Amino acid sequence: MIKNLIDCHAHVDFKFDLNKLKDDDPFKKLAKTFNTKKIIDNAIKNNVVAIINNGTNPETNKNCLKLSKEFPIIKSALGMYPTDGLEFSETEIDKEIEFIKKNKKNIIAIGEIGLDNYLIDMNKKQKKKMNDNFLKMLELASSIKKPVIIHSRKAEKEVIDILSSFDIKAQMHCYGGKLKLAKQAIEQGIIFSIPPNIVKNQAFEKLVEITPINQLLTETDTPFLSPHKDKLNEPSNVIYSIKKIAEIKDLDEQETANLIFSNYQNIFL
Repeated sequence: MIKNLIDCHAHVDFKFDLNKLKDDDPFKKLAKTFNTKKIIDNAIKNNVVAIINNGTNPETNKNCLKLSKEFPIIKSALGMYPTDGLEFSETEIDKEIEFIKKNKKNIIAIGEIGLDNYLIDMNKKQKKKMNDNFLKMLELASSIKKPVIIHSRKAEKEVIDILSSFDIKAQMHCYGGKLKLAKQAIEQGIIFSIPPNIVKNQAFEKLVEITPINQLLTETDTPFLSPHKDKLNEPSNVIYSIKKIAEIKDLDEQETANLIFSNYQNIFL
């Protein structure tokens, strides 16, 4: 069994709002099976040694810290999800930044932060607010010397351009942009985390092909991006990412896991 597996982006304490899910939404049925303790136990059983659990707002940030105290395998990343941040006033955002600063010794990164031009239609005022929040989070990361975990859906160029102005280690989670832009990010030293659904996603395969092994990590985005159509994702599934990266890079699977583990140490520890 392959050892030293790392999940560099997950939401193992995700709370599904069943009232917002349509009856024919596959997540409605699957959500009832989602159990945080079970998936953590399964991760440990399958040689996952660290799970970076990401906060997205004040409530989930507190949950992250609580979970990391209960389970040593959980490492906390605290942040403000791009669209979540639109729901809070500037004063509330600043208050959360102070909360994160006070807990800097208990966290491994600032995340999940970034920009999102996909989920909602924004007016200019909202767009500016999202950008301002992202800049505040990057400045926070810089001030407390923590790496960042980045969300960039349909905003990849904006994010990569903004990151070029900061001297921060950055992990691009679930990158969905063009390969030409990815090459620019690679030159900037940005790291890409690869989810298990690479087994059915050629774009991720091509991303792995062009990215040096020392700029790759594995993630799950639990409970999303599952390699299985009828199951929610969980940290133990990073094995699928490892196997595919090993295949593409023509490396031994354990060697690949060891290299990814080393990347994790260099970036986050």
